[in-house]
Amino acid sequence: MCFLNVFDFTFKANGGIGGYLSEINEYNSSKIDWVRFVFDNLANIILVIITINIVSGIIIDTFGSIRKKEVEKNKDLQGICFICGYNKEILDRQTATNYGFTTHIKKDHCMWNYLFFIAYLQYKDETEYTGIESYVHD
Repeated sequence: MCFLNVFDFTFKANGGIGGYLSEINEYNSSKIDWVRFVFDNLANIILVIITINIVSGIIIDTFGSIRKKEVEKNKDLQGICFICGYNKEILDRQTATNYGFTTHIKKDHCMWNYLFFIAYLQYKDETEYTGIESYVHD
């Protein structure tokens, strides 16, 4: 019960647990003042500082994992063809010196051409589709 009261009033009372405890008038010895000082500060250290550090650690780890996923996504965008899925190294090794990954993604598999084609299909009447247009639309 004592621990629950300490936990409850650490965050509510004016100035922490020291605001909840009644003033010590009957004992004026330095031993009681040191006990109260140690008790008040331990409650502050354990319940406030450690709790804040735990929450801060969770936030930092979450942002770290988000940053790691973003780096992996950018690495995939810069090193893998969006259309066929081939790696940059494979395309650079299998092609001639002037024809590599950059030429492949700019000319052969330009993703913007695919996007324009899908937008074209949305504006075109479905009864006028050719075979390939019908296949891509479905």
